[in-house]
Amino acid sequence: MILEVKNISKSFDGKVVLDDISFDLVEGNIYGLVGRNGAGKTTLLKILARIIDPDGGRAYIDVKDYFDYPQLLQHLAFLPDRFDFFAYNTGLKAMEYYQILYPNFNRDFVINEAKKLKLDLKKTIKTQSKGNKTLLGLLMVLASGAQFLLVDETLDGLDVLNKKAIIQYLLGASQEGRTVLISTHQLTELQGIADQVFYIGLDGKIQGVDKDKDLDFQKIQVVVKDKLPQEILDQVIVKDHLGRVYTVLMAGKEEEVVRKLAREEIVQFDILPLQIEDRFYFERGREEDHERL
Repeated sequence: MILEVKNISKSFDGKVVLDDISFDLVEGNIYGLVGRNGAGKTTLLKILARIIDPDGGRAYIDVKDYFDYPQLLQHLAFLPDRFDFFAYNTGLKAMEYYQILYPNFNRDFVINEAKKLKLDLKKTIKTQSKGNKTLLGLLMVLASGAQFLLVDETLDGLDVLNKKAIIQYLLGASQEGRTVLISTHQLTELQGIADQVFYIGLDGKIQGVDKDKDLDFQKIQVVVKDKLPQEILDQVIVKDHLGRVYTVLMAGKEEEVVRKLAREEIVQFDILPLQIEDRFYFERGREEDHERL
């Protein structure tokens, strides 16, 4: 199965949150969704889950527009950042609602995994800790049988053991051929499990973040004779600086950056692999440059 997102746009009170968003999700992959606070990650997931409507754009499951065919929603399951849909119900009661929505819901899976995790399905969801709520919600989503799992900031605010359990469940789902789209601020964990990462900027546009190369900026370690020339300093975002060694982010394709750095004052430079966090540094640096202007 393939989920195709085509030209999704959304504004609130005249502010563009999502601007012409398009991407494809294929089975068996884990996709990360990152961006600054307020960049529209949760809004996008809610649109895909059909909780809110976009201003424009459509989404397709195997070429069928599921915005027009609600029966296709059984192939998607959404886990919000707070599992409070059924806050005043027990875990056992919440399963009954999921069984209505998902014809292939696996009740035994939830019961068995809850025992392993020491989750009390007879307690109301409201009374459980954030970690236990999240684990319970994830079990419900996994038990749904849905092909596409939309997971919103599930790793945030949890202890290391709960994070490890959630990551193992998500990896297991991808190994079964299911597709995961997860938004998070936990960049280290995401770097280790995601097959591809999408970054939503504050301008509402989306970009793929390649772990080795990016289309619009590069990370470079630069060794200088004395100091970095002001002409270069004006074009880069300095991430680290120790003595004559700088680690900088610079706009442009690799060949363009290499040409600019071929200067007498620069002894050596190396293009470094990009990390997810570099996109945050780059956008923040451009934002500060704009503020200075």
